Amino acid sequence: MPRYFFHFSDGTRWFTDGSGHDLSGMRAARVHAIKHVRELKGALCEPNIQDLSAWTMTVVDARGKPVFVLGFDLKPRPQGAMPDGAPRFAAQQPYSSRDRPAPRP
Repeated sequence: MPRYFFHFSDGTRWFTDGSGHDLSGMRAARVHAIKHVRELKGALCEPNIQDLSAWTMTVVDARGKPVFVLGFDLKPRPQGAMPDGAPRFAAQQPYSSRDRPAPRP
């Protein structure tokens, strides 16, 4: 079963998924990503974070290759090259759904 990692970004910083999920394929990965984005949007309902247009979730395979990018508007985004500093593989510190990124100024 393929393993996928669900990294997300606020357009400036990256938050990495250090453990990933074993899923049956691309369709299951997309369903998982949509669910995760909805959960994150619910957690980011603070007044300081009103513009989520730069937020994206990048799903990568076990080799670190991006398989798709999903905006927080739940629309696919172009899948270009990963920018410098973007996670390629699982990180040492996994993201926890209890953690929330700091509000943007």
